[in-house]
Amino acid sequence: MHIRSLPDAACAPLDVPSALLDEAAMTLADTVVCALNGRRRSPVPEGVLTHPNGASVWGTTQRVAGADAVFLNALGGHIDDWDSVHYMTAGHPGVVLLPGLIAEFELGRINAADVLRGYVAGLEAMAVLGYAYGEPLRLRGLHPTAILGGFGAVLALCQARAEDTNVARTALSLVGTSVNGSAVAFGGSGKAFQVASAARSAFEAVHTATTTQYGPADRHWYTTLTERVESAELTSPHDYAQPWALTELRTYFKDLPVCAYFAQTLQALSVIARRHAPGTMSGATVDVPEYVLSASKYAEPRTPDEVRFSLPHLAGVMLHTGEITLADLTVGRIASEAAKARAKSIHLRLLPGHLERFGDELHGEITVHTSAGTHPYPLVYGATSPQNSWSHMERKARLCMSGDTAGASRFVRSLKAFEGMDPRSWQRLLENVAQVAHVPVGVR
Repeated sequence: MHIRSLPDAACAPLDVPSALLDEAAMTLADTVVCALNGRRRSPVPEGVLTHPNGASVWGTTQRVAGADAVFLNALGGHIDDWDSVHYMTAGHPGVVLLPGLIAEFELGRINAADVLRGYVAGLEAMAVLGYAYGEPLRLRGLHPTAILGGFGAVLALCQARAEDTNVARTALSLVGTSVNGSAVAFGGSGKAFQVASAARSAFEAVHTATTTQYGPADRHWYTTLTERVESAELTSPHDYAQPWALTELRTYFKDLPVCAYFAQTLQALSVIARRHAPGTMSGATVDVPEYVLSASKYAEPRTPDEVRFSLPHLAGVMLHTGEITLADLTVGRIASEAAKARAKSIHLRLLPGHLERFGDELHGEITVHTSAGTHPYPLVYGATSPQNSWSHMERKARLCMSGDTAGASRFVRSLKAFEGMDPRSWQRLLENVAQVAHVPVGVR
């Protein structure tokens, strides 16, 4: 589709299939529980003032101005890089789209059904842009979620608020001048800050656009995007909602807070580890595509943030123990001599080729080294649709909520019925969850 027509498609009335709305609600559950976990590392700064009629900061009982809530919730949701991924969007749509939609909901400007419909609309916009610009942005060392997410969040809000295309184009022009993100920040809190800034910029851009006169330059809102990739290409292989991105590929809800690009490698290693007796493997050589190799930024990680982007470290743990637990991502385990030795036993080998389109595959292998010789195992890279379920979401919620089984189950089950909630019911639910989370709060 032509990129210029994206605002028209995203602002038109949408009839979203119920299965997609259910996945949107599941993504909301995932995003909030990730923020509950992340709030322990990102308490509300003391300089942020409370606002009695504002929007909730997830994981606390505090309310702040709408734009502040958007920023803080996106920051907490992405600080541990545990939030969901949709590969057609080239990033993390949940954490960049939902905070703004929920703030609008709490402020009484849209209803719960609008939130879910707006999310699907925003994800669809990110998929259109992700197919066209996601890989070029990544190859230039930029952060696709922080850039494409800003544009997607604008269109999510415009769909939910029933704004016209002039407002959308003006808001897209505004957000395009402010969003940015560099992969240099991966392995530190800067990655989450970029995403949170994009979410907030989109929220403020839409509100500014409703009071700003539409101008000729807004017709070319996409130039702030194309100039980043030095391309005049204005078409995307993915047509908006034809078919829906969520019907082509479901959301990937992470089991662990590590880089999503490592998932297929780690899953293969977990299977291989079960085929060998403990202590019999001395190491492995792993074929990895360029996008996986470039994401593995730390050969000797020192912090939990760095270990999320260290495939040798994670692969070493998986190969030699058969699993990765949250305890393996703590400073003490990362610094242990055993973990360092395991990491050194993993050798990454570049696998030629690229995944150009959804459905493409790259075939490599993992060669395991033992005292009896070498053992090759096939390894396939490519986007595959996961089997998501609400029961899986409950298990993740328990991990993020300090093992509170009953509280996690109540929260996740409530989100299954989110479409029928009103803002006050939602806020009561968040307040109940915050009592369990025991998150430090610095708001005054």
